[in-house]
Amino acid sequence: MKKNSILFIFILLLCIGLQYETIYYTDGSMSGAEYGLMGVSIFLALFYMIPALYFLFRIGKKWELPKNALILSLLGGMFLSGWLSSFANTYIHDLLGVLFPDSAFLNAFESAIVAPLVEEPLKLFPLVFVLALIPVRKLKSLFLLGIASGLGFQIIEDIAIFVRICQRDLTLPFREF
Repeated sequence: MKKNSILFIFILLLCIGLQYETIYYTDGSMSGAEYGLMGVSIFLALFYMIPALYFLFRIGKKWELPKNALILSLLGGMFLSGWLSSFANTYIHDLLGVLFPDSAFLNAFESAIVAPLVEEPLKLFPLVFVLALIPVRKLKSLFLLGIASGLGFQIIEDIAIFVRICQRDLTLPFREF
């Protein structure tokens, strides 16, 4: 019963994250050109995503880590850590704006200070659920699960960056390469 409750909460949080991360693609606000550019951008990103995922699962197999633990960790990094980090960053930004309204230092460095303090611990948050569902005892396996969660977060973050670039200038991604 306990594992079922943990799995239900994990899937619920994943569904919230899936909706949060994909709303821009599904609400019909993108033009055909933006969808095309997104496709090309994601295709280019696959040049690092596919080898990274291949080596992740290959090492997991070599270290006898259950594949479902890796998949849950990857999904948690993609659809759990991202939206929680986004909300936490926003709330801390608003709080600092209220506490220190005219701070030139915070205006210049707030993102560089707050984002790592919020995002890095939240990348490991999916591991709480994964380890509660699938016990893993080896330290190197825990390390690999952390890598999987961080990789999932990075994949979704890269796609979000592509969206922001597409909103500004459709030719910008190709000038960046």
